[in-house]
Parts: sequence; structure tokens; C-alpha cells
Amino acid sequence: MIGSSTTALLKPLSIIIVAGHSIILGGALLIAPGRVLALTRWPLPADTFFASQSGVFLVILGFAYLAALWHEVFVWLIVGSKLAAVLFLFGHGILGGAPFQVMLLGAADACLGLLVVAGLIAKQEVHAEASVAENASTDEPRAPARR
Repeated sequence: MIGSSTTALLKPLSIIIVAGHSIILGGALLIAPGRVLALTRWPLPADTFFASQSGVFLVILGFAYLAALWHEVFVWLIVGSKLAAVLFLFGHGILGGAPFQVMLLGAADACLGLLVVAGLIAKQEVHAEASVAENASTDEPRAPARR
């Protein structure tokens, strides 16, 4: 079994990994959209404006993900956006005729989303263990009530 201190690190570490992925990918799309698109073997458009614009949104989203380190509600932004990305990528891979690499990108996003969910579950387990330990330490034998 993983120790409590290691388990407690899983949530913030997963958030940092997912945020870093979005910020780095977004920055790459912003700076060199043609090169990034070439990695997916997607046909390169004549104008890379929309790919570059996607980069801006990924960078913004990555910084919003970091807010999950301080505000729990942002964890659900990560989970929801990863689910949307997986559905979008697999949908295009299966129905839209996108290159196979798009399915791999969908699988990678699924793994990132599952990592965050695992971090959320681990955090709940750590809090439950701490609560049990706290209750055990504060439970003192009590004298029977007088009538």
C-alpha cells in the first residue's frame, strides 16, 4: 500500500502534470502550429490561425487547471474538459476520418483525466484516514451521566 504522504501528493502532482501538459502543448501550438500539426500527420492547412488560436486557449486552460491546487471546484473543470477532449478526439478519429494519431491523443487525454480522478480519490482516502485518526485520539472514556 502507498503511504499517506505519497498518496496526499497524488492530487497536486496530477494537477501540475495536466496543467503543464496543456501549457506546453498550447505554447507549442502558439509558437509553431505547423510543426505540432505535422506530428499528428494531420493535413496542414494553408493558414495556421485556428491551430495557433487553439494554443492560446490551451495555455489559458492550463493556468485555470492550476487553480485546482487551491480551489477544489477547478478539479471538475479538469475532469470535464478532459472528458470533452476524449469524446471530441475519439469522435473525429472514428467518425471524422482523422488520422489514427488523433485516437492516441484521445487515449493520452483519457489517461490524464484518470490521473486527476485518481488524485481526487486518493485525497478523499487521506482525509478519511485523518478523520478516523482524529476521532480515535479525541475519544476519551466518559463518566456516566448523573441523574
